[in-house]
Amino acid sequence: MSVRTPIHHARDRVNEERNHVREKRTSFETFARLVRRITARSVRHPPDAPAVTDEDTFAAPTISCAPRVDSSEDGCKQVREAFAETVRPHSVRDLEEPEPLAATIEEEFGPDCALALASKTPTRFTASTKRAVLAAVAERTTELAAMGNALESEAESLDVAADVVEDCTSWLVEANETPLPDLGFDELRTRHETLSRYRTRCDDLARDRQSFLSGTTNPGPGVGMTHQELAAYLYAAFPVDYPVLATCVRLERICRNCQRAVRDHLVRRA
Repeated sequence: MSVRTPIHHARDRVNEERNHVREKRTSFETFARLVRRITARSVRHPPDAPAVTDEDTFAAPTISCAPRVDSSEDGCKQVREAFAETVRPHSVRDLEEPEPLAATIEEEFGPDCALALASKTPTRFTASTKRAVLAAVAERTTELAAMGNALESEAESLDVAADVVEDCTSWLVEANETPLPDLGFDELRTRHETLSRYRTRCDDLARDRQSFLSGTTNPGPGVGMTHQELAAYLYAAFPVDYPVLATCVRLERICRNCQRAVRDHLVRRA
């Protein structure tokens, strides 16, 4: 019989988040492809203005402003529509209240891109605006990749913990089918030693998990997170803050109590 523990619920939660991150990353990639297909308009300058091309006006992704073109040529509108179809459903998935499209764009890409793409902003979808949007997409994609790596590490850590816990709980369930009075002296001693080994494994697992939580998953500068931060985010709604540690403590206590009961029988028969 399989015993459900907080670790099993944690694995379910991690799998759910992995799927969400994977789907959201795919949505950003789809959005980027759509944006690349949208034609960027050139910036018009007054006749007496110096001849400056859009390519010359920025070193890093920036936003260029000019009188708005007709709605039929409105690249910003096309970007907003593409965002609403691809990224937005994944971005607002967990929100309880409706959120304006502009607010979602700002949350994902920052205030500059949100302002440039806003329906009430008199901007033209220029080459620099397009580059700024694609740069924001690349940044978010990198962050999601980092999150994906962190989730993979968490899943591996939970798998290791689950193996130890399932081994111990399975043995306890099987051992509990035979009452202690029905065991001989040597069988009691063997059970006592087995419980000692499982207590040690629980202690070792707890130490390894604490060491893991203090580490960082960081595939690149500025995009990593500590495992502790990830665990706090993943298990915020759980009844326990640390599912693995809570399970280790509870299981070690069960083994200790069982060991005490076995020792009482050994003493009486000595």
